[in-house]
Amino acid sequence: MFQNKAELSSSPTQTKLMPLRSKIIIIASKELSDHLRNGWIIAISLIFALLAIIISLAGFGFTGSVGLAGEQTTLLSLTSLVIYLIPLLGLILGYDSISGEQEQGTLNLLLCYPITSRDLLMGKWLGLSWVLTITIIAGLLLPASLAIYAGHSIIPWLNFTLLSLWIGIIFIAIATLLSTTLWERARLLGLILGLWLLLTVLFDVGLMGMMVYSNGKLPTELVNAIFYLNPTSLFRFLNTSILFDASVLQQMGWQSQIPSIPKLIAALLLWTIIPMIVAVYKMQRKGQ
Repeated sequence: MFQNKAELSSSPTQTKLMPLRSKIIIIASKELSDHLRNGWIIAISLIFALLAIIISLAGFGFTGSVGLAGEQTTLLSLTSLVIYLIPLLGLILGYDSISGEQEQGTLNLLLCYPITSRDLLMGKWLGLSWVLTITIIAGLLLPASLAIYAGHSIIPWLNFTLLSLWIGIIFIAIATLLSTTLWERARLLGLILGLWLLLTVLFDVGLMGMMVYSNGKLPTELVNAIFYLNPTSLFRFLNTSILFDASVLQQMGWQSQIPSIPKLIAALLLWTIIPMIVAVYKMQRKGQ
């Protein structure tokens, strides 16, 4: 598992005294190096970059120049790309983080080192988040550079990049939780693909069907409560709320449907933290 095994095993006394942060960083660094050696990560980064550039050029093209309206349109269009691609990437990155080690017979070996299941989970989560960060930055760097070169603010692009990374980290956490629950990678892969389809496609279709069936009489409070069940919906609302002011949202008919920004942030924080807490608990219950 570790190229720098000496740091973990050459001196047990020193390793036991090693700060928790150091253990997590070692695991995260190894996870990062393993994935960077995989060609598919580079391929995904190139695909994401290509799609982002195409969408950006199309969005700016609607206004005839790289202008403010074009920038907002582009970021809103890129939101759809992120919603479909980044959750899938996060799930694929994290689904075998634990189940893969268990299937290969290396999980117990790893935990023979003086690290806890919490160290292992947090290290893998951090390392996979670094991989995702590289992919997202690589994909958004050129479109953002074009907009900034045209004289526009870097702030919207920084916000969008951070939010895109956040939703990816959430799905890595969800995949890590699933990986501690089901240790057969083949079945787990089918499960995460079904989950991705449910949250990115079927969720909105189902909600729209409910509203049509009720003739639009669903209470706003109920609709808002349902949205909290899907982190991709929260991401879309938060990004839209940041991009557009209240008057634009009112014209779009979204102002009454979108929860406030503090509520959206709080909900996304819960989606970030709770899966990892449950994952640690489940591993400890299994005696890992």
